[in-house]
Amino acid sequence: MASNTVDPKTELGIEVQVRSDPLESDNSEKEERTGEEEVPSSYICLGYFIKDLSQTNISNAFVSGMKEDLALYGNERNLLETWFNVGIIIGTVPAQMIQLKWLRPSIYIPACEAFWTVLVMCMAAAKDVKTLYILRFFVGLAEACAFPGYAALLGGWYGPTELSKRTAIFAQTSGIASMFSGYLQAALYTGMNGRLGLKGWQWLFIFDGVISLPIAIWGFFAIPDLPHTTRAFYWRGDDKQYGIERAEKIGRKPPQKLTLAIIRKVYTNWRLWVFILPYLMVALASKGKSYFNLYLKADGYSVVQTNILPTAGEALSIVAAFAFGIAVDSTGQRLWFSILIQAIVMVSNIILSIWHLPKSALLAAFYMSFVGLAAQPIIIILFGGLAITGAVLLQYLHKRFD
Repeated sequence: MASNTVDPKTELGIEVQVRSDPLESDNSEKEERTGEEEVPSSYICLGYFIKDLSQTNISNAFVSGMKEDLALYGNERNLLETWFNVGIIIGTVPAQMIQLKWLRPSIYIPACEAFWTVLVMCMAAAKDVKTLYILRFFVGLAEACAFPGYAALLGGWYGPTELSKRTAIFAQTSGIASMFSGYLQAALYTGMNGRLGLKGWQWLFIFDGVISLPIAIWGFFAIPDLPHTTRAFYWRGDDKQYGIERAEKIGRKPPQKLTLAIIRKVYTNWRLWVFILPYLMVALASKGKSYFNLYLKADGYSVVQTNILPTAGEALSIVAAFAFGIAVDSTGQRLWFSILIQAIVMVSNIILSIWHLPKSALLAAFYMSFVGLAAQPIIIILFGGLAITGAVLLQYLHKRFD
């Protein structure tokens, strides 16, 4: 029989099997509120889409004329990624503290989305790489709130069964955004290159902003905060009480005040590192895909081909994620399927490390590297749910240290 309390062992991933979901018994009342329940997850997917669009567009721009126009013939591309990641690293913890202490997620997250959107559009006017470094740093700083913020919202609103399905969709939004960026850049290079004195890669930054800004504005209305604190226009009266009752059935309590002492306890808790280490290794193992378009450009493929061919890899990653997800749900063997995915990625990395092989082998290895993205949602669910990566983890551990 489903328990209304959250077992800390299963929540933090010590046990691999999925626990029963207390919300599964709410089907009759849930059907009446399907629209309200889907607004948080649908917006989170849109938010993650524009986040990844703004994060990865630099790669498409680089192989579409930016390299030559700004004379980026050294390590500039790597440094553009580095400065972005420095912003992410510096901003992540403060961004979560801001959301828990001062500003609601429904205000802070879309404000950050709008800010980074404006910065991305400014990148179209950059005349040198130093300007891009500064802009990329602040884009990363603004985006620091996104993944953990979206994760905490998902973990706050949905039960274990609901969370596993939405995690898979949420994670694959990244692949969809990368595909879209490739197609968009190819189209802009073909149809807009030289228009109004702007190159195709400059138009990419502008169009990304045009797409992202309305989504960021909608976030001020669509993001519901957490069940106990929501002021969303679509959760009112009985609906709001229903959301609170749902949250309490899966052990979600009202947000607690976050202090430096709590953060210290979180970061010294072994459960956090048990999650981070395998997640980090999974992320790093499939990094080979990030250099696919550079290989294509160096090998003489056209700008359009260089942007389009990697999108097949992103499509493969989406198919692989859902295929492995179905297999995992059918068998419950999360650990073994994670190992299988990493074995595929290991073969890819071995081939790419050898390098001096036929072109067909290198292309196959690059495409195989995309399969590694299928491990992300499995690892997240294996270690207890998406909420472990966000502010819900801080609240969760705090309650167990008391």
